[in-house]
Amino acid sequence: MHVQITDKQASRNDVLDNELLCDLLTVDEVARRLTLAPKTVRQLCLSRRLSAIRLQRSWRIPAAALDQFLRSEE
Repeated sequence: MHVQITDKQASRNDVLDNELLCDLLTVDEVARRLTLAPKTVRQLCLSRRLSAIRLQRSWRIPAAALDQFLRSEE
């Protein structure tokens, strides 16, 4: 999968780098892992508590960003 990130997106998500882009998860995948509703995951992305990338009308969450979020919530 080729992902194009604009400067604006890169500056907003300071945790993004090439390593984080390797494994991108969908909102539904993250929701299942966290046992949350997909709407809640989208709200976490919008509030920037969970680092994510907006691809057209959908969100993609780097697996490393999810790991970081889980560590910060402990």
